[in-house]
Amino acid sequence: MSSQVINLSPPASALIQSLRSIGYDLKSAVADIVDNSIAADSSNISINLSLDNKENIVLVVGDDGNGMNPIELKQAMTLGSQNPLNLRKTDDLGRFGMGLKTASFSQCQTLTVITKKNDELTGATWDLEHVTRTNAWELFWLNKEEIGKYLEEKKISFNATGTYVIWESCDNIHQGEVGIDYLQSLIGEESKKLYEHLSLVFHKFIDKPFSPIKLLLNERNVIAKDPFAIQKKHNHIASSITYQNEYLLNNESISVKGYLLPHQTKLNNSQLNAICPDGDFFN
Repeated sequence: MSSQVINLSPPASALIQSLRSIGYDLKSAVADIVDNSIAADSSNISINLSLDNKENIVLVVGDDGNGMNPIELKQAMTLGSQNPLNLRKTDDLGRFGMGLKTASFSQCQTLTVITKKNDELTGATWDLEHVTRTNAWELFWLNKEEIGKYLEEKKISFNATGTYVIWESCDNIHQGEVGIDYLQSLIGEESKKLYEHLSLVFHKFIDKPFSPIKLLLNERNVIAKDPFAIQKKHNHIASSITYQNEYLLNNESISVKGYLLPHQTKLNNSQLNAICPDGDFFN
């Protein structure tokens, strides 16, 4: 007896909208994009959250990493492009090949990626309104003229290699008709939250002793938050008691290290701000 095989590919329109509700907020979505830049060996990462000339919120993340060729960009724009069972580099922060797409879709209707490698510019756009309307996984592959328009319009420039991720129609950052004063205030509030989040999440990369990453948000240098006060500049905060041990799991060694921090009442505002996001101490 043989079994019948049927194709049950999920409808694009339904799945794309479901992916928009996976649970990201702006901070975690941007952090996923920065993860990709770090995995691409970037030294400089810039993030700009602003209004375009049509008073729409636009977010642009650019890096000077390895960039992608056309084959690599197609893979990066494909949902589930990476098998989580595959061996990865020790510094690879991705696992499922979903982060770029799901993080972007959670915040915007239009995702454009323009990248440069081997002196070749390549670009592609996911338009979620188009996917929903056609119920088809149709990606817009940009020609040279369209790429040039994006570069000029967004004031983007490349060095030898790198990648820009552009979010437009950011309907999940704000909803409904609002005025420009509200939008500018919203951008200010979200930028502050984003700065605090990035300074904490990526503090190890920003404060690396060798080849640290330079992270800019709206042209402001992101200063690392050191939650365990282990940097020399925080010796007056850090505890002298440090727990460290190693365990074996599936023949792999796992190092566990813990720190004892003083109670928040023992620290002044300057010390709290140096190690905590927006001065919020971890209780």
